[in-house]
Amino acid sequence: MTAEEVRALLLRRSEVVIADVREEAAFATGHPLWAASFPLSRLELDAWRRIPRRDTPIAVYGDGVARAIGVLRGLGYTRVHELAGGLDAWTASGGEIFQDVNAPSKAFGELVASVAGTPSLTAQDVKALIDAGLPNPVAALRDGTIGWTLAGQRLDRGATRTAPLSVTPPHHALAASGARAVAERAGVTFVRARDLPDLRRPDRTTYIFDVRTAAEYARGHLDGARHAPGGQLVQETDHHAPVRGARIVVVDDDGVRAAMTGSWLAQMGWEVYAVSPAELLTRPGAEPSLHPAPPPVDTVDAATLRAWLADGSATVIDVGPSRDYAAGHIPGAWYAARALLPAALATIGAARRYVLTSPTGLLARFATADLRHRAPAFALEGGTAAWRFPLETAEARYAVPPADRYRRPYEGTDNPREAMEAYLEWEFGLVEQLERDGTHHFQVLGHVPALSRYNLPFG
Repeated sequence: MTAEEVRALLLRRSEVVIADVREEAAFATGHPLWAASFPLSRLELDAWRRIPRRDTPIAVYGDGVARAIGVLRGLGYTRVHELAGGLDAWTASGGEIFQDVNAPSKAFGELVASVAGTPSLTAQDVKALIDAGLPNPVAALRDGTIGWTLAGQRLDRGATRTAPLSVTPPHHALAASGARAVAERAGVTFVRARDLPDLRRPDRTTYIFDVRTAAEYARGHLDGARHAPGGQLVQETDHHAPVRGARIVVVDDDGVRAAMTGSWLAQMGWEVYAVSPAELLTRPGAEPSLHPAPPPVDTVDAATLRAWLADGSATVIDVGPSRDYAAGHIPGAWYAARALLPAALATIGAARRYVLTSPTGLLARFATADLRHRAPAFALEGGTAAWRFPLETAEARYAVPPADRYRRPYEGTDNPREAMEAYLEWEFGLVEQLERDGTHHFQVLGHVPALSRYNLPFG
């Protein structure tokens, strides 16, 4: 599939997935606006959940593209293509390359601020308001937590506080009325629960997202709905809904959160429906996992592995997330991304047997199947979670550089000042990039007359 063909699908608002199968750190260095990160290392675990319809057009690029196409076809996808020429062809055709992760949402946020003139306050102003007691008027923290850090303010860490959900019926009615008015202006269609089967057509991808809290979702949700808190759904739309051109249904039980979430998604060019079927939120529990059964492989239990490690007859390779490995791993274990196992073995060297692990053991089973034709390989039963003995953190052995997760410049408190300043410069240029790229379909509500009617007293 050529870059021009992909671009034509985007411009027609037809369904398409642009799948970047590199590790996330490489993805963040540059990709098309609507590309989604689908690391080859965990493609089997992510595809069915994120690309529900098997005949969705998929354009694949990145390291290991041939293998990725084979995996997707093995999972039942029938319209899988290589993006001809990869990123070089995309830029040669006039396509823009966007850096970082969640680029569509971040670019949209910058566009909103530019069009709507969102009021903002400096870090110093916000600190003064916090010290004095924050009044009702709302403003954005200029430059976010990066601006806060660059101003020398201290970031809180490990906080678990949540805002109280105590709203009187009159205030709730005002909030629901205001939210619906904004959503309808943005193009959200409000439907009843009985209309949902008509939206789930076999020729269209329809995502159904419950935008309430995780606890509310666990207590009871709509059958077939996935959990995605409203703010995170807007912030990480490319992760939750990588099929550009799909329909999105947002669900709540109060008529406020789905409407407001939907209003932003509609302004981002999505076809959005909102429903508040409180009486149908009856399926309890966590979201079910959607992935193929892992391949049959040889396994070993934790006690036997401990004996093998004691006599030096096994080498452990951890193929889970690098940050989980850093937080605690089986003593002596090496870290390696699954897709890079051949290169990792060159660093690790020969062993009598290899034992692969991951947090739950699921990814390790797929990795063991990759490796068993090259060397004696076993999967740890139950993964690292089943290791009943002490873990270690001090000794880290990276067989390949940890590239599975891009380190966001706004995370943590130890980021270089230059990296944070460069990130802000990148954000400032996003609006111009959108204009040059032309595939976004963003339509921002410039302002909402009489919105101040819905400014409600809290606390």
